[in-house]
Amino acid sequence: MAAKSNNMLVIDLHKDSTYHRKGIWIFFDSLQIPCVKANEGYRIDVNKKIIKVCASTNLGVMRALETLTQLLIKDAAGYYFPGVVIEDKPQYNWRGVLIDVSRHFIPLKVLYRNIDAMAMAKMNVLHLHLTDDQGFRIESKKYPELHLNGSNGQYYTQADMRRLVEYASDRGVRVVPEFDLPGHATSWLAGLPEYASVQGTYKPQTGFGVFDAAMDPTNEKMYVFLKDFFMEMSTVFKDSCIHIGGDEVTGKDWQNNAYIQQFMQDKKLKDQHELQAKFNQRMEVLIASCGKQMIGWDEVLDCHPSKKTIIQSWRGDAQLDKAIAEGYRVVRSNGYYLDQTYTAGEYYVRRNTKLQTSKGRLIGVEAAMWSELADSMTIDSRLWPNAAAVAEIGWNSTMTMDSIGFYQRLLKFSEQLDKSGLQHERYVHAFADSMHLGKDVDELVLLASYLKPLGGYKRHYAMKKKGTYNSAFALHDIADMACPTSLAYIKFITLIEEFKKNPEGESKAQLNDLFHEWMNQYEVLQRNVQKNNHITHWMDASSTLAGAGRVGLMLLRNDPANKAKNLTVLKKLEEKMALQDEYTVSVLTVMQQWAEVK
Repeated sequence: MAAKSNNMLVIDLHKDSTYHRKGIWIFFDSLQIPCVKANEGYRIDVNKKIIKVCASTNLGVMRALETLTQLLIKDAAGYYFPGVVIEDKPQYNWRGVLIDVSRHFIPLKVLYRNIDAMAMAKMNVLHLHLTDDQGFRIESKKYPELHLNGSNGQYYTQADMRRLVEYASDRGVRVVPEFDLPGHATSWLAGLPEYASVQGTYKPQTGFGVFDAAMDPTNEKMYVFLKDFFMEMSTVFKDSCIHIGGDEVTGKDWQNNAYIQQFMQDKKLKDQHELQAKFNQRMEVLIASCGKQMIGWDEVLDCHPSKKTIIQSWRGDAQLDKAIAEGYRVVRSNGYYLDQTYTAGEYYVRRNTKLQTSKGRLIGVEAAMWSELADSMTIDSRLWPNAAAVAEIGWNSTMTMDSIGFYQRLLKFSEQLDKSGLQHERYVHAFADSMHLGKDVDELVLLASYLKPLGGYKRHYAMKKKGTYNSAFALHDIADMACPTSLAYIKFITLIEEFKKNPEGESKAQLNDLFHEWMNQYEVLQRNVQKNNHITHWMDASSTLAGAGRVGLMLLRNDPANKAKNLTVLKKLEEKMALQDEYTVSVLTVMQQWAEVK
Protein backbone atom coordinates (compact mmCIF):
# COMPACT_ATOMS: atom_id res chain seq x y z
CA MET A 1 0.00 0.00 0.00
CA ALA A 2 2.78 2.40 0.88
CA ALA A 3 4.38 2.19 -2.54
CA LYS A 4 1.28 3.43 -4.37
CA SER A 5 0.17 6.04 -1.82
CA ASN A 6 -0.45 9.52 -3.12
CA ASN A 7 -0.09 11.14 0.30
CA MET A 8 2.90 10.92 2.63
CA LEU A 9 3.78 12.67 5.87
CA VAL A 10 7.14 12.28 7.58
CA ILE A 11 7.67 13.37 11.18
CA ASP A 12 11.37 13.41 12.08
CA LEU A 13 12.26 12.08 15.51
CA HIS A 14 16.03 12.41 15.06
CA LYS A 15 18.88 11.50 12.74
CA ASP A 16 22.02 9.58 13.56
CA SER A 17 24.93 7.96 11.76
CA THR A 18 23.44 4.47 12.01
CA TYR A 19 20.24 5.12 10.13
CA HIS A 20 19.57 7.62 7.40
CA ARG A 21 16.42 8.89 9.10
CA LYS A 22 14.28 7.95 12.06
CA GLY A 23 10.71 9.11 12.38
CA ILE A 24 7.04 8.40 11.88
CA TRP A 25 6.19 7.78 8.23
CA ILE A 26 2.49 8.03 7.37
CA PHE A 27 1.05 6.79 4.08
CA PHE A 28 -2.58 6.99 2.96
CA ASP A 29 -4.36 6.81 -0.38
CA SER A 30 -7.22 9.28 -0.10
CA LEU A 31 -9.07 11.81 2.02
CA GLN A 32 -12.48 10.79 3.34
CA ILE A 33 -14.96 12.64 5.49
CA PRO A 34 -16.63 10.66 8.29
CA CYS A 35 -19.60 8.70 6.93
CA VAL A 36 -21.60 5.50 7.38
CA LYS A 37 -19.25 3.53 5.15
CA ALA A 38 -15.96 5.09 6.29
CA ASN A 39 -12.77 3.07 5.82
CA GLU A 40 -10.95 3.19 9.15
CA GLY A 41 -8.57 0.26 8.78
CA TYR A 42 -4.82 0.70 9.24
CA ARG A 43 -1.46 -1.03 9.64
CA ILE A 44 1.31 -0.04 12.06
CA ASP A 45 4.89 -1.32 11.78
CA VAL A 46 7.27 -0.28 14.57
CA ASN A 47 10.92 -1.26 14.28
CA LYS A 48 14.26 0.21 15.32
CA LYS A 49 14.48 2.41 12.27
CA ILE A 50 11.03 3.89 11.77
CA ILE A 51 7.39 3.82 12.72
CA LYS A 52 5.35 3.27 9.57
CA VAL A 53 1.59 3.88 9.42
CA CYS A 54 -0.33 2.78 6.33
CA ALA A 55 -4.03 3.29 5.68
CA SER A 56 -6.42 3.65 2.79
CA THR A 57 -7.80 6.92 4.19
CA ASN A 58 -6.96 9.75 6.55
CA LEU A 59 -9.56 8.31 8.93
CA GLY A 60 -7.53 5.13 9.20
CA VAL A 61 -4.48 7.23 9.99
CA MET A 62 -6.38 8.93 12.84
CA ARG A 63 -7.26 5.56 14.38
CA ALA A 64 -3.67 4.36 13.98
CA LEU A 65 -2.28 7.41 15.77
CA GLU A 66 -4.62 6.80 18.70
CA THR A 67 -3.30 3.23 18.87
CA LEU A 68 0.27 4.54 18.85
CA THR A 69 -0.57 6.82 21.76
CA GLN A 70 -1.86 3.85 23.72
CA LEU A 71 1.27 1.84 22.88
CA LEU A 72 3.64 4.45 24.30
CA ILE A 73 5.62 3.10 27.26
CA LYS A 74 7.79 4.86 29.83
CA ASP A 75 10.65 3.33 31.78
CA ALA A 76 13.71 4.66 33.61
CA ALA A 77 15.37 5.54 30.31
CA GLY A 78 12.40 7.48 28.95
CA TYR A 79 9.53 6.94 26.52
CA TYR A 80 9.53 4.34 23.75
CA PHE A 81 7.27 2.32 21.44
CA PRO A 82 7.52 -1.49 21.55
CA GLY A 83 8.37 -3.25 18.32
CA VAL A 84 5.03 -4.41 16.88
CA VAL A 85 3.15 -5.03 13.68
CA ILE A 86 -0.57 -4.29 13.97
CA GLU A 87 -3.16 -4.69 11.23
CA ASP A 88 -6.55 -3.55 12.44
CA LYS A 89 -9.99 -2.35 11.41
CA PRO A 90 -13.31 -1.85 13.21
CA GLN A 91 -15.97 -4.52 13.23
CA TYR A 92 -18.74 -1.91 13.08
CA ASN A 93 -18.83 1.41 11.27
CA TRP A 94 -21.18 3.00 13.81
CA ARG A 95 -19.60 3.45 17.25
CA GLY A 96 -21.54 6.23 18.84
CA VAL A 97 -22.34 8.27 21.91
CA LEU A 98 -25.70 9.96 22.45
CA ILE A 99 -25.61 13.12 24.56
CA ASP A 100 -28.97 14.48 25.68
CA VAL A 101 -28.65 18.27 25.72
CA SER A 102 -32.37 18.90 26.15
CA ARG A 103 -33.15 17.86 29.72
CA HIS A 104 -30.02 19.58 31.02
CA PHE A 105 -28.33 21.99 28.63
CA ILE A 106 -24.70 21.01 28.01
CA PRO A 107 -22.34 23.92 27.15
CA LEU A 108 -20.25 23.77 23.99
CA LYS A 109 -16.93 23.47 25.83
CA VAL A 110 -18.18 20.23 27.38
CA LEU A 111 -19.20 18.86 23.98
CA TYR A 112 -15.81 19.75 22.51
CA ARG A 113 -13.82 17.91 25.14
CA ASN A 114 -16.11 14.88 24.83
CA ILE A 115 -15.51 14.82 21.07
CA ASP A 116 -11.79 14.66 21.88
CA ALA A 117 -12.46 11.76 24.25
CA MET A 118 -14.51 9.98 21.58
CA ALA A 119 -11.67 10.30 19.09
CA MET A 120 -9.27 8.85 21.67
CA ALA A 121 -11.61 5.86 22.04
CA LYS A 122 -11.98 5.54 18.24
CA MET A 123 -15.70 6.35 18.44
CA ASN A 124 -17.11 8.04 15.37
CA VAL A 125 -20.74 9.19 15.89
CA LEU A 126 -21.90 11.97 18.21
CA HIS A 127 -25.68 11.70 18.41
CA LEU A 128 -27.04 15.00 19.75
CA HIS A 129 -30.52 14.74 21.27
CA LEU A 130 -31.47 18.36 20.58
CA THR A 131 -35.19 18.50 21.38
CA ASP A 132 -37.41 17.03 24.05
CA ASP A 133 -40.14 18.15 26.44
CA GLN A 134 -37.62 20.11 28.51
CA GLY A 135 -35.88 22.13 25.83
CA PHE A 136 -35.45 23.01 22.15
CA ARG A 137 -31.70 23.54 21.86
CA ILE A 138 -30.95 24.66 18.30
CA GLU A 139 -31.51 28.04 16.65
CA SER A 140 -33.94 28.22 13.74
CA LYS A 141 -33.63 31.37 11.69
CA LYS A 142 -36.86 30.58 9.82
CA TYR A 143 -38.84 29.74 12.94
CA PRO A 144 -37.13 31.62 15.79
CA GLU A 145 -40.10 31.09 18.09
CA LEU A 146 -38.95 27.49 18.43
CA HIS A 147 -35.71 28.27 20.25
CA LEU A 148 -36.87 31.54 21.80
CA ASN A 149 -39.93 29.99 23.48
CA GLY A 150 -38.69 26.43 23.86
CA SER A 151 -35.22 26.76 25.38
CA ASN A 152 -35.39 29.10 28.40
CA GLY A 153 -32.57 30.98 26.71
CA GLN A 154 -30.24 27.96 26.51
CA TYR A 155 -29.62 26.92 22.93
CA TYR A 156 -26.87 26.62 20.31
CA THR A 157 -26.70 29.05 17.43
CA GLN A 158 -26.36 27.65 13.95
CA ALA A 159 -22.85 29.10 13.84
CA ASP A 160 -22.06 27.19 17.08
CA MET A 161 -23.22 23.94 15.53
CA ARG A 162 -21.40 24.45 12.24
CA ARG A 163 -18.15 24.95 14.12
CA LEU A 164 -18.83 21.89 16.28
CA VAL A 165 -19.61 19.75 13.22
CA GLU A 166 -16.38 20.86 11.56
CA TYR A 167 -14.35 20.23 14.75
CA ALA A 168 -15.81 16.75 15.07
CA SER A 169 -15.23 15.94 11.40
CA ASP A 170 -11.56 16.89 11.73
CA ARG A 171 -11.32 14.19 14.41
CA GLY A 172 -13.18 11.52 12.46
CA VAL A 173 -16.49 12.00 14.27
CA ARG A 174 -19.90 12.45 12.62
CA VAL A 175 -22.57 14.61 14.26
CA VAL A 176 -26.07 13.16 13.89
CA PRO A 177 -28.89 15.43 15.16
CA GLU A 178 -32.09 14.14 16.72
CA PHE A 179 -35.32 16.15 16.62
CA ASP A 180 -37.78 14.10 18.65
CA LEU A 181 -41.35 13.92 17.30
CA PRO A 182 -44.33 13.45 17.22
CA GLY A 183 -44.13 12.83 21.00
CA HIS A 184 -41.65 14.37 23.46
CA ALA A 185 -42.80 17.54 21.73
CA THR A 186 -43.58 20.06 24.48
CA SER A 187 -40.67 22.36 23.58
CA TRP A 188 -41.70 22.36 19.90
CA LEU A 189 -45.23 23.34 20.84
CA ALA A 190 -44.08 26.13 23.15
CA GLY A 191 -43.09 27.95 19.98
CA LEU A 192 -45.70 26.65 17.55
CA PRO A 193 -48.78 25.57 19.54
CA GLU A 194 -50.91 25.53 16.38
CA TYR A 195 -49.38 22.13 15.53
CA ALA A 196 -50.41 20.56 18.86
CA SER A 197 -53.01 17.81 19.07
CA VAL A 198 -54.63 19.63 21.99
CA GLN A 199 -54.76 23.40 21.65
CA GLY A 200 -53.42 25.43 24.56
CA THR A 201 -50.38 27.22 25.93
CA TYR A 202 -47.20 25.18 26.20
CA LYS A 203 -43.91 25.81 27.94
CA PRO A 204 -40.86 23.56 28.45
CA GLN A 205 -41.30 20.98 31.18
CA THR A 206 -39.18 21.11 34.33
CA GLY A 207 -40.18 17.61 35.40
CA PHE A 208 -38.90 14.40 33.84
CA GLY A 209 -40.79 11.46 32.45
CA VAL A 210 -43.15 10.80 29.54
CA PHE A 211 -45.70 13.53 28.78
CA ASP A 212 -48.81 13.52 26.61
CA ALA A 213 -47.99 16.52 24.39
CA ALA A 214 -47.88 15.43 20.75
CA MET A 215 -47.98 16.93 17.28
CA ASP A 216 -51.17 16.62 15.27
CA PRO A 217 -50.48 14.09 12.47
CA THR A 218 -53.63 15.18 10.61
CA ASN A 219 -52.51 18.80 10.18
CA GLU A 220 -51.28 19.25 6.62
CA LYS A 221 -49.79 22.67 7.39
CA MET A 222 -47.52 20.98 9.93
CA TYR A 223 -45.86 18.90 7.20
CA VAL A 224 -45.15 22.06 5.21
CA PHE A 225 -43.50 23.52 8.30
CA LEU A 226 -41.52 20.36 9.00
CA LYS A 227 -40.24 20.21 5.42
CA ASP A 228 -39.08 23.82 5.69
CA PHE A 229 -37.49 23.21 9.11
CA PHE A 230 -35.60 20.07 8.11
CA MET A 231 -34.34 21.71 4.93
CA GLU A 232 -32.91 24.45 7.14
CA MET A 233 -31.32 21.98 9.55
CA SER A 234 -29.83 20.06 6.62
CA THR A 235 -27.62 23.06 5.91
CA VAL A 236 -26.29 23.00 9.48
CA PHE A 237 -25.76 19.25 9.94
CA LYS A 238 -23.89 17.81 6.97
CA ASP A 239 -24.23 14.16 7.92
CA SER A 240 -26.38 11.93 5.73
CA CYS A 241 -28.62 10.97 8.66
CA ILE A 242 -31.32 12.75 10.66
CA HIS A 243 -32.90 11.12 13.70
CA ILE A 244 -36.65 11.74 14.22
CA GLY A 245 -37.01 10.03 17.62
CA GLY A 246 -40.48 8.52 17.28
CA ASP A 247 -40.53 6.96 20.75
CA GLU A 248 -42.88 6.92 23.73
CA VAL A 249 -45.99 8.54 22.24
CA THR A 250 -48.76 8.07 24.83
CA GLY A 251 -51.55 8.79 22.32
CA LYS A 252 -53.73 10.45 24.99
CA ASP A 253 -53.80 13.84 23.26
CA TRP A 254 -54.79 12.09 20.04
CA GLN A 255 -57.63 10.35 21.86
CA ASN A 256 -58.80 13.70 23.26
CA ASN A 257 -59.05 15.33 19.82
CA ALA A 258 -62.37 14.66 18.08
CA TYR A 259 -61.05 15.59 14.64
CA ILE A 260 -58.10 13.18 14.98
CA GLN A 261 -60.46 10.40 16.06
CA GLN A 262 -62.70 11.05 13.04
CA PHE A 263 -59.63 11.05 10.79
CA MET A 264 -58.67 7.63 12.13
CA GLN A 265 -62.14 6.28 11.42
CA ASP A 266 -62.14 7.71 7.91
CA LYS A 267 -58.71 6.21 7.16
CA LYS A 268 -59.61 2.91 8.89
CA LEU A 269 -56.74 3.27 11.38
CA LYS A 270 -57.55 0.96 14.26
CA ASP A 271 -55.26 2.47 16.94
CA GLN A 272 -52.66 5.10 17.77
CA HIS A 273 -49.85 2.89 16.48
CA GLU A 274 -51.34 2.87 12.99
CA LEU A 275 -51.81 6.63 13.21
CA GLN A 276 -48.16 7.08 14.16
CA ALA A 277 -47.17 4.70 11.37
CA LYS A 278 -48.93 7.00 8.91
CA PHE A 279 -47.05 9.98 10.39
CA ASN A 280 -43.70 8.16 10.21
CA GLN A 281 -44.29 7.23 6.58
CA ARG A 282 -44.84 10.89 5.78
CA MET A 283 -41.67 11.78 7.71
CA GLU A 284 -39.59 9.24 5.83
CA VAL A 285 -40.55 10.79 2.49
CA LEU A 286 -40.01 14.28 3.91
CA ILE A 287 -36.55 13.49 5.29
CA ALA A 288 -35.56 11.84 2.00
CA SER A 289 -36.64 14.98 0.11
CA CYS A 290 -34.04 16.85 2.18
CA GLY A 291 -31.36 14.46 0.93
CA LYS A 292 -31.13 12.59 4.23
CA GLN A 293 -31.68 9.09 5.63
CA MET A 294 -34.13 8.71 8.48
CA ILE A 295 -33.20 7.12 11.77
CA GLY A 296 -35.72 6.36 14.50
CA TRP A 297 -36.02 4.51 17.78
CA ASP A 298 -37.35 0.99 17.35
CA GLU A 299 -41.01 2.10 17.65
CA VAL A 300 -40.77 3.21 14.02
CA LEU A 301 -40.71 -0.48 13.04
CA ASP A 302 -44.48 -0.42 13.46
CA CYS A 303 -44.82 1.76 10.35
CA HIS A 304 -42.80 -0.66 8.19
CA PRO A 305 -40.49 2.01 6.77
CA SER A 306 -38.34 1.38 3.73
CA LYS A 307 -35.12 -0.54 4.26
CA LYS A 308 -33.19 2.72 3.87
CA THR A 309 -34.33 3.71 7.36
CA ILE A 310 -31.91 2.91 10.20
CA ILE A 311 -33.45 1.47 13.38
CA GLN A 312 -31.98 2.31 16.79
CA SER A 313 -32.79 -0.52 19.18
CA TRP A 314 -33.43 0.42 22.81
CA ARG A 315 -36.35 -1.61 24.18
CA GLY A 316 -34.68 -5.02 24.31
CA ASP A 317 -33.38 -7.98 22.36
CA ALA A 318 -36.82 -8.84 20.95
CA GLN A 319 -37.02 -5.54 19.09
CA LEU A 320 -33.38 -5.84 18.01
CA ASP A 321 -33.98 -9.33 16.64
CA LYS A 322 -37.17 -8.25 14.91
CA ALA A 323 -35.49 -5.33 13.13
CA ILE A 324 -32.62 -7.53 11.97
CA ALA A 325 -34.95 -10.34 10.87
CA GLU A 326 -36.92 -7.85 8.75
CA GLY A 327 -33.73 -6.76 7.01
CA TYR A 328 -33.07 -3.34 8.53
CA ARG A 329 -29.75 -1.79 9.38
CA VAL A 330 -29.71 -1.54 13.18
CA VAL A 331 -27.73 0.37 15.81
CA ARG A 332 -27.88 -1.23 19.23
CA SER A 333 -28.30 0.97 22.32
CA ASN A 334 -30.17 -1.59 24.41
CA GLY A 335 -27.89 -2.40 27.35
CA TYR A 336 -25.68 0.63 26.78
CA TYR A 337 -27.66 3.31 28.62
CA LEU A 338 -24.92 5.07 30.57
CA ASP A 339 -27.42 7.05 32.64
CA GLN A 340 -28.09 3.77 34.45
CA THR A 341 -24.64 4.25 36.05
CA TYR A 342 -23.47 0.66 36.09
CA THR A 343 -19.73 0.02 36.22
CA ALA A 344 -17.72 -0.18 33.01
CA GLY A 345 -17.25 -3.91 33.54
CA GLU A 346 -20.99 -4.45 33.69
CA TYR A 347 -21.43 -2.71 30.34
CA TYR A 348 -18.46 -4.57 28.85
CA VAL A 349 -20.03 -8.02 29.26
CA ARG A 350 -23.32 -6.99 27.64
CA ARG A 351 -23.07 -8.55 24.24
CA ASN A 352 -25.74 -10.01 22.06
CA THR A 353 -25.12 -12.96 19.76
CA LYS A 354 -26.66 -10.88 16.98
CA LEU A 355 -23.68 -8.54 17.27
CA GLN A 356 -21.51 -11.44 16.17
CA THR A 357 -23.74 -13.30 13.70
CA SER A 358 -25.70 -10.64 11.85
CA LYS A 359 -23.00 -8.93 9.81
CA GLY A 360 -24.45 -6.66 7.21
CA ARG A 361 -27.55 -5.87 9.25
CA LEU A 362 -26.31 -4.73 12.63
CA ILE A 363 -24.12 -1.74 11.78
CA GLY A 364 -22.97 -0.73 15.23
CA VAL A 365 -23.47 0.19 18.86
CA GLU A 366 -24.20 3.46 20.62
CA ALA A 367 -23.91 4.44 24.27
CA ALA A 368 -26.78 6.67 25.39
CA MET A 369 -26.32 9.39 28.00
CA TRP A 370 -29.72 10.75 28.99
CA SER A 371 -29.34 13.82 31.14
CA GLU A 372 -32.15 13.78 33.70
CA LEU A 373 -29.50 13.26 36.41
CA ALA A 374 -26.44 14.68 34.63
CA ASP A 375 -25.49 18.30 34.04
CA SER A 376 -22.44 20.14 32.74
CA MET A 377 -20.57 19.45 36.00
CA THR A 378 -21.16 15.70 36.20
CA ILE A 379 -21.75 14.47 32.66
CA ASP A 380 -18.10 13.64 31.93
CA SER A 381 -18.09 11.20 34.87
CA ARG A 382 -21.27 9.52 33.64
CA LEU A 383 -19.93 9.17 30.13
CA TRP A 384 -16.34 8.15 30.90
CA PRO A 385 -14.68 5.82 31.19
CA ASN A 386 -17.87 3.72 30.75
CA ALA A 387 -18.26 4.72 27.10
CA ALA A 388 -14.89 3.07 26.44
CA ALA A 389 -16.53 -0.30 27.14
CA VAL A 390 -19.02 0.32 24.35
CA ALA A 391 -16.23 1.62 22.13
CA GLU A 392 -14.25 -1.59 22.54
CA ILE A 393 -17.30 -3.74 21.78
CA GLY A 394 -17.97 -1.66 18.66
CA TRP A 395 -14.40 -1.97 17.44
CA ASN A 396 -14.13 -5.72 18.03
CA SER A 397 -17.06 -7.45 19.72
CA THR A 398 -15.72 -10.94 18.91
CA MET A 399 -12.66 -10.63 21.14
CA THR A 400 -12.61 -12.81 24.26
CA MET A 401 -14.56 -11.32 27.15
CA ASP A 402 -11.83 -10.79 29.73
CA SER A 403 -13.10 -8.28 32.27
CA ILE A 404 -9.81 -8.16 34.17
CA GLY A 405 -7.83 -7.49 31.00
CA PHE A 406 -10.39 -4.86 30.10
CA TYR A 407 -9.97 -3.08 33.45
CA GLN A 408 -6.20 -3.13 33.04
CA ARG A 409 -6.56 -1.40 29.67
CA LEU A 410 -9.19 0.93 31.07
CA LEU A 411 -6.87 2.04 33.88
CA LYS A 412 -4.35 3.43 31.42
CA PHE A 413 -7.02 4.89 29.17
CA SER A 414 -8.81 6.66 32.02
CA GLU A 415 -5.51 8.23 33.06
CA GLN A 416 -4.99 9.40 29.47
CA LEU A 417 -8.49 10.93 29.45
CA ASP A 418 -7.67 12.79 32.64
CA LYS A 419 -4.46 14.19 31.15
CA SER A 420 -6.39 15.30 28.05
CA GLY A 421 -8.51 17.64 30.18
CA LEU A 422 -11.65 15.57 30.61
CA GLN A 423 -13.35 16.28 33.95
CA HIS A 424 -14.53 12.76 34.81
CA GLU A 425 -12.18 12.64 37.81
CA ARG A 426 -11.48 16.31 38.52
CA TYR A 427 -15.09 17.39 38.99
CA VAL A 428 -15.15 15.78 42.47
CA HIS A 429 -12.66 18.35 43.75
CA ALA A 430 -14.96 21.25 42.87
CA PHE A 431 -17.77 19.61 44.85
CA ALA A 432 -15.50 18.81 47.79
CA ASP A 433 -14.05 22.32 47.96
CA SER A 434 -17.55 23.68 48.56
CA MET A 435 -17.59 21.78 51.88
CA HIS A 436 -14.87 24.09 53.33
CA LEU A 437 -12.86 21.33 54.99
CA GLY A 438 -9.47 22.93 54.47
CA LYS A 439 -6.64 20.41 54.42
CA ASP A 440 -9.06 17.58 55.28
CA VAL A 441 -10.81 17.90 51.94
CA ASP A 442 -8.58 15.14 50.52
CA GLU A 443 -10.29 12.60 52.79
CA LEU A 444 -13.69 13.55 51.40
CA VAL A 445 -12.36 13.21 47.86
CA LEU A 446 -10.96 9.79 48.73
CA LEU A 447 -14.31 8.69 50.15
CA ALA A 448 -16.21 10.00 47.10
CA SER A 449 -13.89 8.06 44.79
CA TYR A 450 -15.17 4.79 46.31
CA LEU A 451 -18.85 5.68 46.05
CA LYS A 452 -21.10 5.13 43.04
CA PRO A 453 -24.70 5.99 42.18
CA LEU A 454 -27.04 3.03 42.41
CA GLY A 455 -27.24 1.11 39.14
CA GLY A 456 -30.34 0.96 37.00
CA TYR A 457 -32.97 3.62 37.57
CA LYS A 458 -33.17 3.17 41.36
CA ARG A 459 -32.01 6.72 42.00
CA HIS A 460 -34.55 8.09 39.52
CA TYR A 461 -37.38 6.30 41.33
CA ALA A 462 -36.12 7.45 44.72
CA MET A 463 -36.03 11.06 43.57
CA LYS A 464 -39.54 10.79 42.16
CA LYS A 465 -40.78 9.78 45.62
CA LYS A 466 -38.94 12.74 47.18
CA GLY A 467 -40.25 15.20 44.60
CA THR A 468 -36.74 16.10 43.44
CA TYR A 469 -36.88 14.45 40.02
CA ASN A 470 -36.88 17.69 38.03
CA SER A 471 -34.54 20.24 36.48
CA ALA A 472 -35.16 22.72 39.31
CA PHE A 473 -33.32 20.41 41.75
CA ALA A 474 -29.56 21.07 41.80
CA LEU A 475 -27.45 17.99 41.15
CA HIS A 476 -25.13 18.66 44.08
CA ASP A 477 -25.70 15.68 46.35
CA ILE A 478 -23.51 12.78 47.48
CA ALA A 479 -24.73 10.63 44.58
CA ASP A 480 -23.65 13.35 42.15
CA MET A 481 -20.11 13.28 43.53
CA ALA A 482 -20.08 9.51 43.19
CA CYS A 483 -18.68 8.17 39.92
CA PRO A 484 -19.98 4.98 38.26
CA THR A 485 -16.43 3.81 37.47
CA SER A 486 -13.80 5.91 39.22
CA LEU A 487 -10.08 5.64 38.65
CA ALA A 488 -9.70 4.56 42.29
CA TYR A 489 -12.20 1.73 41.74
CA ILE A 490 -10.35 0.54 38.63
CA LYS A 491 -6.99 0.61 40.45
CA PHE A 492 -8.47 -1.37 43.33
CA ILE A 493 -9.75 -4.11 40.99
CA THR A 494 -6.37 -4.41 39.27
CA LEU A 495 -4.55 -4.54 42.63
CA ILE A 496 -6.82 -7.35 43.84
CA GLU A 497 -6.08 -9.36 40.70
CA GLU A 498 -2.33 -8.80 41.08
CA PHE A 499 -2.55 -9.95 44.69
CA LYS A 500 -4.45 -13.12 43.72
CA LYS A 501 -1.68 -14.00 41.26
CA ASN A 502 1.17 -13.17 43.65
CA PRO A 503 0.10 -12.82 47.31
CA GLU A 504 3.60 -11.77 48.38
CA GLY A 505 4.20 -9.26 45.59
CA GLU A 506 4.15 -5.45 45.64
CA SER A 507 0.36 -5.40 45.54
CA LYS A 508 0.17 -6.70 49.12
CA ALA A 509 1.89 -3.63 50.54
CA GLN A 510 -0.12 -1.34 48.27
CA LEU A 511 -3.39 -2.88 49.41
CA ASN A 512 -2.30 -2.69 53.03
CA ASP A 513 -1.67 1.05 52.67
CA LEU A 514 -4.96 1.52 50.86
CA PHE A 515 -7.01 -0.23 53.54
CA HIS A 516 -5.40 1.98 56.19
CA GLU A 517 -6.35 5.03 54.11
CA TRP A 518 -9.97 3.82 54.08
CA MET A 519 -9.90 3.55 57.87
CA ASN A 520 -8.15 6.89 58.36
CA GLN A 521 -10.64 8.89 56.25
CA TYR A 522 -13.38 8.00 58.73
CA GLU A 523 -11.37 9.28 61.70
CA VAL A 524 -10.59 12.54 59.90
CA LEU A 525 -14.15 13.19 58.73
CA GLN A 526 -15.57 12.26 62.14
CA ARG A 527 -13.53 15.09 63.66
CA ASN A 528 -15.21 17.50 61.21
CA VAL A 529 -18.82 16.53 61.89
CA GLN A 530 -19.44 19.04 64.67
CA LYS A 531 -17.83 21.85 62.67
CA ASN A 532 -19.60 21.06 59.38
CA ASN A 533 -23.16 19.76 59.27
CA HIS A 534 -22.79 18.81 55.59
CA ILE A 535 -20.41 16.01 56.60
CA THR A 536 -23.07 14.30 58.73
CA HIS A 537 -24.77 12.89 55.61
CA TRP A 538 -21.51 11.27 54.53
CA MET A 539 -20.73 9.38 57.72
CA ASP A 540 -22.64 6.15 56.98
CA ALA A 541 -20.68 5.75 53.75
CA SER A 542 -17.47 6.80 55.52
CA SER A 543 -17.87 4.20 58.29
CA THR A 544 -18.78 1.56 55.69
CA LEU A 545 -15.59 2.18 53.72
CA ALA A 546 -13.59 2.07 56.96
CA GLY A 547 -15.24 -1.25 57.82
CA ALA A 548 -14.34 -2.57 54.36
CA GLY A 549 -10.75 -1.53 55.07
CA ARG A 550 -10.68 -3.59 58.26
CA VAL A 551 -12.02 -6.62 56.39
CA GLY A 552 -9.39 -6.02 53.71
CA LEU A 553 -6.60 -6.25 56.26
CA MET A 554 -8.05 -9.57 57.42
CA LEU A 555 -8.18 -10.85 53.85
CA LEU A 556 -4.53 -9.97 53.32
CA ARG A 557 -3.65 -12.42 56.10
CA ASN A 558 -5.05 -15.18 53.91
CA ASP A 559 -6.45 -17.10 56.91
CA PRO A 560 -9.31 -19.46 55.88
CA ALA A 561 -10.50 -19.51 59.48
CA ASN A 562 -11.68 -15.90 59.13
CA LYS A 563 -13.79 -16.50 56.00
CA ALA A 564 -17.16 -16.76 57.72
CA LYS A 565 -16.47 -13.72 59.92
CA ASN A 566 -15.36 -11.61 56.94
CA LEU A 567 -18.46 -12.52 54.94
CA THR A 568 -20.71 -11.70 57.91
CA VAL A 569 -19.13 -8.27 58.37
CA LEU A 570 -19.39 -7.49 54.64
CA LYS A 571 -23.05 -8.53 54.63
CA LYS A 572 -23.76 -6.11 57.50
CA LEU A 573 -21.96 -3.32 55.64
CA GLU A 574 -24.07 -4.01 52.56
CA GLU A 575 -27.23 -3.96 54.68
CA LYS A 576 -26.23 -0.56 56.09
CA MET A 577 -25.70 0.89 52.60
CA ALA A 578 -29.00 -0.64 51.43
CA LEU A 579 -30.70 2.00 53.55
CA GLN A 580 -29.33 4.62 51.13
CA ASP A 581 -31.58 4.96 48.10
CA GLU A 582 -29.29 6.88 45.74
CA TYR A 583 -25.70 5.63 46.15
CA THR A 584 -23.53 2.87 47.59
CA VAL A 585 -19.89 2.00 48.32
CA SER A 586 -18.54 0.66 45.04
CA VAL A 587 -15.96 -1.79 46.43
CA LEU A 588 -18.35 -3.87 48.55
CA THR A 589 -19.24 -6.25 45.71
CA VAL A 590 -15.58 -6.74 44.82
CA MET A 591 -14.70 -7.37 48.49
CA GLN A 592 -17.55 -9.87 48.75
CA GLN A 593 -16.30 -11.80 45.71
CA TRP A 594 -12.75 -11.80 47.10
CA ALA A 595 -13.86 -13.01 50.52
CA GLU A 596 -15.92 -15.85 49.05
CA VAL A 597 -12.90 -17.44 47.36
CA LYS A 598 -10.68 -17.17 50.40
